[in-house]
Amino acid sequence: MYNLELNRQGRAITARERSAFAKYPWKGGFSTVNFYNDLHSMIPAEDKPRVVQLQYASPGFIKLSLHTPIAEYIRNSIQAYIASMRQIDEKYAFVMQFQREYKFTRQKVEEYQIEPEVMNIIVEYTEELAQMLRYPYVAATNQLTNNRLLSLRILLAHYRRIKILAAYQIEGRATY
Repeated sequence: MYNLELNRQGRAITARERSAFAKYPWKGGFSTVNFYNDLHSMIPAEDKPRVVQLQYASPGFIKLSLHTPIAEYIRNSIQAYIASMRQIDEKYAFVMQFQREYKFTRQKVEEYQIEPEVMNIIVEYTEELAQMLRYPYVAATNQLTNNRLLSLRILLAHYRRIKILAAYQIEGRATY
């Protein structure tokens, strides 16, 4: 989110960013973990999340400091997920079924290999899921991936992380 926000604000895209967004085949967990690790390594130290307070005594807690625009975006996305959990989960399941149906899940597919009608569906699903999660970075993601199917896969990975953070809030283990 950090990289996408800065690019959306007009910062030039770096070669490292373009590489991170375009190089992984997105055929499973390997791509997702390495993608996020690559992006994390690009965040300047002063903007990385950091622990500002830690209390071990019961009830313990950890207070983190985050880059403000990104923290607000994450909070809004979590709130959107919690407010429409069932619909978003159903949309995610539907999109995953769509990917399996077209055999997109376990292979790298270049955009030019996808039929225009199928690409229109991909764009529609991306926009719908982005709107549901209040993800304002579709255009920036498309610009970096140069492949709208990869952009959809990145959005699906984002959903999985938001879902985990929302579960922490629902369980009372975190507040945002």
